[in-house]
Amino acid sequence: MTFKSINRAETASATRLTQAFVSLELFAVYFNWALDLTQHNDDNVKFALLVTSWVVYGIFGLVLLINIFTKASATNETSALGLNLNILHSLIPVLLLLLGDGMAPGVAIFTFLTLRLPTVVHHELLQAADTLLLALGFYFLGHSPTLTAIPWTAAFVGISGAWGWRILPALLILSHLYASTLLVCARLLIQQPVNTSLLIATVAVRALASSAACAILRRHLMVWKIFAPRFIFESIGFLVLLGVVSIFSFLRRRFIV
Repeated sequence: MTFKSINRAETASATRLTQAFVSLELFAVYFNWALDLTQHNDDNVKFALLVTSWVVYGIFGLVLLINIFTKASATNETSALGLNLNILHSLIPVLLLLLGDGMAPGVAIFTFLTLRLPTVVHHELLQAADTLLLALGFYFLGHSPTLTAIPWTAAFVGISGAWGWRILPALLILSHLYASTLLVCARLLIQQPVNTSLLIATVAVRALASSAACAILRRHLMVWKIFAPRFIFESIGFLVLLGVVSIFSFLRRRFIV
């Protein structure tokens, strides 16, 4: 048996294992939604909500590690891209858990649009289309650029109020707010060719325009209701995009041979 056939078998095994884990992830998400409809004052229900949430988080981390270490020995880019698709599949239940059952149709539709976009848009225009898709996804998934619309409840999905580390609740809120950024950037793992320079530049210009509008209209009556929140959301969104693109680009360069 050749090394290439061994590697192909490892890739297929990782894919089958990922499919089983994603099915378990989705079952935990559905069970969490069903529990969320019951009485929250029951300690057993609260504990079950925490357990199902951590099952989803844990499986995502496990799938991520399995596919990363399998990709490290991938002999061709096609196998590695297939493993990247496994990572994308395991990310979707996490976003479903954070956004809740009410936004499940929105997540499904936006994921479909994200994956189908490269097939209907020329690759030279894809980054510009991705920029519009990021803005569409922010509103399509139920968000708005106002301080009162920040989904603080996402910080407690699977985390009790006594949680000591503030970084994890912050990451959950950012994942909720910028789920569209995560999905679009995750698609870059399975996209050929990959070029994010125009995407980053366009989002940077949008953030710069928001900051300029906030500065020019700093004496406006609605500055703290419209312009300042918009500037905050655009700036944080730009930083999130930079961070996510950097992480995914590192995974791609490091583990695709």
